[in-house]
Amino acid sequence: MSQRERICQVLLLIDTSRAYGRGLVEGIARYADERGPWSIFFNERSLMDSLPRWLKDWRGDGIISHTARGLDVAGLFTKRLPVVELFPLPKSSVPLVRPDEEEIARQAVGHFLDRGLQHFAFFCADSGNWVDWRRQAFERLLHLRGLSCHVFLFRRCNKVVEDVDLSMIAE
Repeated sequence: MSQRERICQVLLLIDTSRAYGRGLVEGIARYADERGPWSIFFNERSLMDSLPRWLKDWRGDGIISHTARGLDVAGLFTKRLPVVELFPLPKSSVPLVRPDEEEIARQAVGHFLDRGLQHFAFFCADSGNWVDWRRQAFERLLHLRGLSCHVFLFRRCNKVVEDVDLSMIAE
């Protein structure tokens, strides 16, 4: 490493209790290996944890965050560091990186059609903007092909919305 090449200090505030978060960390680590040099500081946390108290004194070069708490995301910008948010907050002007729900839906529809399927349903046992964006894209792409889609959204409060006639599954 030359004298001019400085090691960037990057903080990861990412929930790794789910596979999605673990995949984010793996991808960031791979990127750092390829494009570094980075020194990554990882703070184990859950999606709804507030920002750590020590953050106000942390001296680094940038933050990559995956948090569902909008006020915390706004608080990250008080550090005056580059911040990339990985959680799609509604109506946010924060720079963010998120999956391309349209492409995911396009690949799913193509996969199912390639296998000759003619009856479609969308089921999700989670909630959030990404669920709505993915469902809307999936339904729209099927509609463009003259196909319909049954939607089953299970909410943690034990309320099923939209289609509730499960007898259709047996068809």
